[in-house]
Amino acid sequence: MKYILIFVFCLALVFGLSVGQDEQCPSEGIAYIPLQDCSRYLICIHGRGQEQECHRPLYFSPELRSCDFPENVPECLRGTRPPVTTTPMPPTTPPAPPGALTQCGETIEANSGIIQYKLGQNYEAGELCTFIIRTPQTITTHFNLEEHGISESDPEAIKMSTYGPGGIIFVASMGPPKPAILNIFGSGAIITFRTKTNLGTGFRLSFDTVPFTQVELPGKNVVYTNETSASVSLPFPSGYVNELHYNYLVISPGSRYISEPGSNLQLSITPLEGFTTANCSNYLTIHVLELTGSSQWRGNFCNADTSPRVYQTPGIFIVLFHQGGSTPAQVRLNWEVVRSAKALEAV
Repeated sequence: MKYILIFVFCLALVFGLSVGQDEQCPSEGIAYIPLQDCSRYLICIHGRGQEQECHRPLYFSPELRSCDFPENVPECLRGTRPPVTTTPMPPTTPPAPPGALTQCGETIEANSGIIQYKLGQNYEAGELCTFIIRTPQTITTHFNLEEHGISESDPEAIKMSTYGPGGIIFVASMGPPKPAILNIFGSGAIITFRTKTNLGTGFRLSFDTVPFTQVELPGKNVVYTNETSASVSLPFPSGYVNELHYNYLVISPGSRYISEPGSNLQLSITPLEGFTTANCSNYLTIHVLELTGSSQWRGNFCNADTSPRVYQTPGIFIVLFHQGGSTPAQVRLNWEVVRSAKALEAV
């Protein structure tokens, strides 16, 4: 597909033809559309049409998708053809390697692996897909964006939020126009893929690590997605209740970013039995990844707190649950998409 796109845009430069939205073009994929004038045809790429003309006396052949002699294009009579339907080229999807993460919300604990999401397939506008990797016994991870069809209209579509036992360390970007190779520091990363348009295809991202001897804290990573309202109690892994551990939770509004003005994802935190003790050995750290791609710390919620907390963002929540005490600490998280009073008045 890459070479077809290069060929098409080279033709645009050679013939000086304009490219723009065209009602005759399908919204996705590549299509060759014969026009009523048998010598002319339209090349469509994701809804944008580019008109081409065969050298006289050749006619465009829909079967060959190229120019041919008139006697080989029998539907054309005196240089005119009847109306025809479009013939989009279906995108091809390379098979994902065994063990690769391919669905939004998947997680992995490994020192190497691959994330392959919609490679060779058109993505949709407004997607917000999240993956989590946890890399034991390492502090540096090497990422390589091996292949992608991400449109330049979706710059820096891949965000890497690296984390450690204390929370998010920093956020870096991949995808055009950023380099395809990135080295990050941390115990793992939260990878988000966010799209503004439907003008591109997905990606294959590989990672491997530099071994480093360190004490690895146990824990679990979970992405809550494909949900707009839910509730969860912590700690969820029963085997971790009485030992030091940290868990990362990502909460997103149904794998879509919230585009409606005045609407937000709301997270409510309520302490339960065992959470309110004298010290803050058990705590939550709340970060948000905004739609701009920046990460913001919203605060800590420790076991000395007794009042519920409420946070809002149009992006996603990244929550660290740190269990440091021997006494089980229970806390409840609830989230839902809410609309402001001003937005409701406008309906």
